[in-house]
Amino acid sequence: MRFSLIFGVVVGLLVIARGPVVRGADPSTATLAHIRLHGDLDEAPTAEDPIFGTAAENFQTKLDRIRKAERDKNINGLFLHIDGLEIGWGKLHELRHAIAHFRQAGKKAYAYFESGDTKDYLLAIACDEVCIPESGWLLLTGMRAEVSFYKDLLDKIGVKADMLQMGSYKGSGEVLTQNHMSPQFRERLVSVLDDSFRQGPGRAYRPIASQTKMDSRPRQETYRSRSFYRQSRGRGRTDRPCCLSRSI
Repeated sequence: MRFSLIFGVVVGLLVIARGPVVRGADPSTATLAHIRLHGDLDEAPTAEDPIFGTAAENFQTKLDRIRKAERDKNINGLFLHIDGLEIGWGKLHELRHAIAHFRQAGKKAYAYFESGDTKDYLLAIACDEVCIPESGWLLLTGMRAEVSFYKDLLDKIGVKADMLQMGSYKGSGEVLTQNHMSPQFRERLVSVLDDSFRQGPGRAYRPIASQTKMDSRPRQETYRSRSFYRQSRGRGRTDRPCCLSRSI
């Protein structure tokens, strides 16, 4: 009994002498702000629940979160999860502008998506690194148009379209009176496509070409599996393959 009492006192004195063990924070651990971009990111105010608060986030909330992460000294970087984003060109450029301001604060931004098109990729390359899983795909497309002609169909049922064309480029009635495009009809259609491309995808390809080694001319490319990385990494289109569980 006396031996046990002495042993307990000695152990207690050793614990008191040693004191509490304080471990410092791991300097290799970074704190990232995780923001998921999904859907059309509506600009309308979101309804606030009196008990649980606001569950959904609109477009302004996403921008505010990026700006808040930029000012927060405890945040080291930004992790953007692009998941089925369906927004217009205006919102896309606002997001790119917010990411650029975030990076100007000396913080890194990382983008992750499993599948995407021109808009997803344009948003992703605004970040420092672009990550895609090996099973992911990227589709960069131009523009195309199809025109159906119904003259042969009308001939089969004995119907003839009676149209008066005023001017060589007024060819809207040709779909009923011809079975192919006239040179003027084709020229007008191509000019409409060119103008639409300059206003939309064309604006996207210019920064893509300036930030990567890709040709800015319209093209369609689909990369799948490991062949995507062999081709895209060599041309500066993506930084590394990764999965979401290893990215966070």
